Amino acid sequence: MDWTKIIQEIQDAGYSQRQIAEICGCSQGFISQVKNNYYRTQNSKSKKAISFEVGTALLKLHKSVQTAK
Repeated sequence: MDWTKIIQEIQDAGYSQRQIAEICGCSQGFISQVKNNYYRTQNSKSKKAISFEVGTALLKLHKSVQTAK
């Protein structure tokens, strides 16, 4: 899953990272980390994963902005 592309396309549709985070139930900082692939570069003890809920919310929002085009 290319989360960077998904988040960028949502932002291109006019959503800020803060708005995306509110919709997905996470922090703006986490959205930034995901977009910049930072969450993947951490060592295994501190590595963050995208939860099912956040991933599902991102995909749903992405689908809605793609449909609105």
